[in-house]
Amino acid sequence: QASLQPQLPSHPTASIAPEPHPETMAQSGDTVFMLAPSDEETAVEEPQAMVRPRRRAAVAKVAVSAGLVGGCAALLGYAAWGRGVAATRASLGGVIGEVATGAAPKVPVAKAPAPKAPAPKAFQASAPQAPAPKALAPKAPAPQETLAEKTAKAKAAKEAAATARANKRAVIQAMRFYNEPVATAFAALARLSACGTKPGTYGAVGATCNKYDTRSPPCYPAGFYVPIGKIVTDKVDGASMYAAKVEPSVADATVVKSGILLAFDADQPPKSQHFLKNGLTDCTDCGVMAPHLETALKMVDKANTAIKQLDLMQACTTTGGDCMIYITGAGPGAAVAQLVAWELETRGYQIGTSYLFNAPMVGDETFANEMKNRFSKGMSRRIFNVVTGKGALTPTEKYYKPWAFEAFYASTKSKSITNMCVPGDSTGCSAAAPKPKPPIFAGLIPGMIAAEACTHTLAPDYDLCTAQDSQCYAGMPLQAPEKPEEPAKAAATPSVAH
Repeated sequence: QASLQPQLPSHPTASIAPEPHPETMAQSGDTVFMLAPSDEETAVEEPQAMVRPRRRAAVAKVAVSAGLVGGCAALLGYAAWGRGVAATRASLGGVIGEVATGAAPKVPVAKAPAPKAPAPKAFQASAPQAPAPKALAPKAPAPQETLAEKTAKAKAAKEAAATARANKRAVIQAMRFYNEPVATAFAALARLSACGTKPGTYGAVGATCNKYDTRSPPCYPAGFYVPIGKIVTDKVDGASMYAAKVEPSVADATVVKSGILLAFDADQPPKSQHFLKNGLTDCTDCGVMAPHLETALKMVDKANTAIKQLDLMQACTTTGGDCMIYITGAGPGAAVAQLVAWELETRGYQIGTSYLFNAPMVGDETFANEMKNRFSKGMSRRIFNVVTGKGALTPTEKYYKPWAFEAFYASTKSKSITNMCVPGDSTGCSAAAPKPKPPIFAGLIPGMIAAEACTHTLAPDYDLCTAQDSQCYAGMPLQAPEKPEEPAKAAATPSVAH
């Protein structure tokens, strides 16, 4: 330590010398303390004798402070000890008193702290969570198809494709025979059947199909007319008809040939009579709605008599000459017309291409197949069911089946045919059309016909069922066009005879 201490001068008092220049400091052997590089500051050497008294004074202060702290702690400990002794004495005194009196000593039981209610959480808006997905049960393995099942499935698909192709060809062929001007003329003649046996029916039919009327009545664009005086009317219970001789307007017309047209009107049978009955000629297994069958069997004799009155040359039989029988009717009248067509066919008459309007189904599947073979596959014997919207008040029983090609018009606003459907098509035409709400008593009261069976886009005033008195006498001419065309040009002329 002595070697580390700086050497002090021999004089008792420290001398303060000015800071030497750095060059002189390197030559000097004395020890100095440099406080700052400025010339104004000075370095002071302090003797060892003056440092020791200050250290003792600092140590004394620390000792006094520690003593004070220790004393305070002792006082606090004594106070706590006093409180503990007092509590112990009080507890022992209580126990001694209970023992002296014979009472059971009370042992203090520590009480569990009361549970604290959880603090309310601040409301936080959160998005609704989607329900957890349900665990899906493991799927059973699909059964393996046998060779026989695969073969049957392939055969069914092949037959379905062949049926679709055949139906497409049948529709194309049917469109060749369908003639809208002729259908429009038949609609006007079907409406005149509502006139019944009124005296004016003769003049109404003649005015509607007048050969010389240049105002273009319904029959003029179709290429045929009714000769004056060639009309016969008749009726039975709940039905009426008229027969009219028809002739082509031009010599080479092939749309409507020389023949006789039969128009029928009938009452709608109540729903309680929608049951099948056998009795058709040459079709003993055919089931037909009983009221329509009874009316048709009575009406066919009237039709046969009218044909003989108008066909003086006997040209309308199959062996007598080139003559066609045309039929028409609307709603229930169309139901009777198709049964009369069957009966006349069995008696040797030829049924030409005809048009029924909103015709309902009247027979079962056997009857439908027989009618289809006779009147939906021939080259000159086709009967179309021309429907607007849902069509006729068709029976709801499932055993009734359709048989005719359906020329479908979506609504009365349709300007031309919407679609042509094969018989029994359940995916298009009237089967897919929305069903209107029928009247409350439709089908319950005899003679009442639902509104959808009477509305048609081709009929005059869009009505098939009612004919005013003025129309039953004056006929139903259409508004004349500005420049009427020739009948042969206005009417479509397929390559085959109708």
